[in-house]
Amino acid sequence: MRNSILCLLRPLDASLHWVGEAIKFIESEETELLSEKPGVSNAAELIIELKIRFNCAKKADIKAIGMSDVIEYLETVNGNEIINNFLFKSTDRAGSVYLDKLNTKIIGVILVATNKSDSLIGNPP
Repeated sequence: MRNSILCLLRPLDASLHWVGEAIKFIESEETELLSEKPGVSNAAELIIELKIRFNCAKKADIKAIGMSDVIEYLETVNGNEIINNFLFKSTDRAGSVYLDKLNTKIIGVILVATNKSDSLIGNPP
C-alpha cells in the first residue's frame, strides 16, 4: 500500500505544503505502515473528530501539518462518503493518509511529531 500511496501523492500540486513533507516521510526507510488494512470512517464522523483534534492541537501549540486541508475537503463532501486512512509512524513522526473509499484519490495527509501524535493521529483525545 505504501507504493500505491506514493504513486497517488507524487502528481499532486507541490504548492500544497503537506505534499512534499508526506512524500519524504512515507519514502523514508524509518517509516513503518502500521496496517495494510485501512481505518474506515464516514466523512461526517471524521470531520467532527478532526475538528476536536485540531482545536486540541492549537491549544497545545502542536503543529499538525495538513490537518486544516483535510478538514476543508471534508466540509465539501456528503457526510455519508466513506473515507479510508492509513497510519504511518517513524521514530520522530506519525502520519495519517486519507483516501477515498476506493483508495484511488488522496484527500489529504496529517503529520505530527511522534511525541505529540498520540492525541492527534492514533488515539482520540
